[in-house]
Amino acid sequence: MQICCTKKLYEKMRIKPEEDVNQAPFFSWHANLIEVKGLGNNVILTNDNNRYVLVLTGLKQKHFNKLEQYISQAIRETFKAEYTKSEVADKYLEQAGDFVFTKTRNKSLLAKMNNSCDQFYRRFSSIDINSNIQAETGRLVSRVSVNPYKEDTFKPNEKLYNDLEAMHGSDIFDHRAMELMVTLDLETEQVTRKILVHPDMPFYGLHLMIQHSFGWLDHHLHSFSIYRPDTPEKEFKKTFGLPKEEYLPEMELVSSQEEMAYEDDTVKDKRLEIGTRLSDYLPAKIRYIYDYGDHWVHYIEVIKTHDHYEGQVPACLEGEGNTPPENVGGISGYQDFIEIYKDKNHPEHKEYKTWAESLNYKEFDIQEANEIIKRRLNSSFMYDFF
Repeated sequence: MQICCTKKLYEKMRIKPEEDVNQAPFFSWHANLIEVKGLGNNVILTNDNNRYVLVLTGLKQKHFNKLEQYISQAIRETFKAEYTKSEVADKYLEQAGDFVFTKTRNKSLLAKMNNSCDQFYRRFSSIDINSNIQAETGRLVSRVSVNPYKEDTFKPNEKLYNDLEAMHGSDIFDHRAMELMVTLDLETEQVTRKILVHPDMPFYGLHLMIQHSFGWLDHHLHSFSIYRPDTPEKEFKKTFGLPKEEYLPEMELVSSQEEMAYEDDTVKDKRLEIGTRLSDYLPAKIRYIYDYGDHWVHYIEVIKTHDHYEGQVPACLEGEGNTPPENVGGISGYQDFIEIYKDKNHPEHKEYKTWAESLNYKEFDIQEANEIIKRRLNSSFMYDFF
């Protein structure tokens, strides 16, 4: 595998670049070193053939001394984030051969690499500060269209799939899937969504799945509490008081660094959701809370697994009931709202109706939910909704 390094990078590696070996573009990457305050040294790699991007962050000198190991791991983890079979990454690395670090090849490829670096700056919210390998960031940057206003426009991720399929000679994707039942606790009404996700989906992706399936607007903070699969229902769905100590959540995943600083003795451990995948914890029972003010509690349980699923993943499979409007005032406020909303003779009915519709309050439409899921969860702007 040929890594074409900028001068800044090979000097940081303390190596003398080798002669250009004229490696096939699919097995050749242009790499640049970028220094960012708060992130330290970062390496952005762009594939010479399909423009796919790998991202390494927070690198110290010890990482540069064995950079080929981190690039190999980045390929494995990023291909996994694309839901490809593990043997696809193995085969790519085998065919790419030994690492050769050379100078950059030409101005055209250098310009393409610089464009990838520009896109990296726009995806800081997707970075897991606890990891050097940013698979999600690379995945998102690689969904930005190349030459968007020209006839030969393409998306690097789609071109990568074509390259990998040609190399592998067969289907490259891992078709595993899980059906999850998500129940919104409203006490007086039944509001559920059955959703389909890949086991390796990050928890932030599950957050977006819930938002789009229920019709929330993602205006507030959220968290996931992970319980053991054998946690009794009465403890898992306890409304008042704390569960018994042995049934406390094993982990709480929070959505911001600020929440990490908040001390909470009702959970055994806490970490950021960025970089954490469903497969790290499932099967488990999960409680998802959205909007700490209105405190909307959702219970999530695995109901079925698929070894090979051919349909759209992720997707909303079915749903029942309507989601409350944002900022309605929690369960009690929603009950008051429903009473007025349904009473056309109430003096405030029109005002409530107009307000609710401005917040997208309407009958659940599964087709619309899936269109949003397909568009946004496969978008380079996934983290722009954060």
